[in-house]
Amino acid sequence: MQAVVGRSAFGFVPPMSTRRPSPSAPPAETWALAFAAALLRDPAGRYLVQVRDQAPGILHPGAYGLFGGGIEEGEEAEEAIRRELLEEIGWVPDDLRFWGTLWIPARYPGAPMRSARVEAFEGSITRDRVALLRQTEGAGRALIPPRTLLLEANVAPVARLAIGLHAQGAICRRRQRTGLGALDRLTAGGGSSGQRRRNSRSRAAKSPPRSRGWSAKAAGPRVAACGRAAGGGRAEATE
Repeated sequence: MQAVVGRSAFGFVPPMSTRRPSPSAPPAETWALAFAAALLRDPAGRYLVQVRDQAPGILHPGAYGLFGGGIEEGEEAEEAIRRELLEEIGWVPDDLRFWGTLWIPARYPGAPMRSARVEAFEGSITRDRVALLRQTEGAGRALIPPRTLLLEANVAPVARLAIGLHAQGAICRRRQRTGLGALDRLTAGGGSSGQRRRNSRSRAAKSPPRSRGWSAKAAGPRVAACGRAAGGGRAEATE
């Protein structure tokens, strides 16, 4: 997938009149190592991402990334993400809430690798709202399915890690609500509705009994991973 240029099936480019100048390399003493980022997801499960500027002095130029930015001194993480969203897209979702803390590698131009903390927040958005956003930073924006984004080469580490974990958590919550294999249903092929119902009953019969004493560890690594992903929490990425 190429970076969004103009309007596409799910991409938008802000008009030049609304965009701020591309940032230059910040002085070393002002390098941010604490960030706030927004995981904005639409009803179809796609995530809003920013196409970052092609500026040499910023982290991950030209990559897909999340909207957000550095947490300023004396600022709370939620204050930071609300400020950044208002500055970058002119809008904050009503259901914005804290999701989890991530640790990522960060390397500013000409500097050694550092570990940066990212406070991630989640919220809802619609395609209609995406079209109305007043974007002032970045080369564009897009709503992208998580599988497509995770296969894309040029993605900022925090976006890849956060969206991967968040999407996995959404699938896990669906599995927990239904008691069936939502992962299998998402990847299921054709077949009649009767055959799909028989397959679902067969999978349900093979599932471990659901009781207060049922252990996620005993059920295998996939379920244990679901338990971690569904509630956010803390995660780390390595380069």
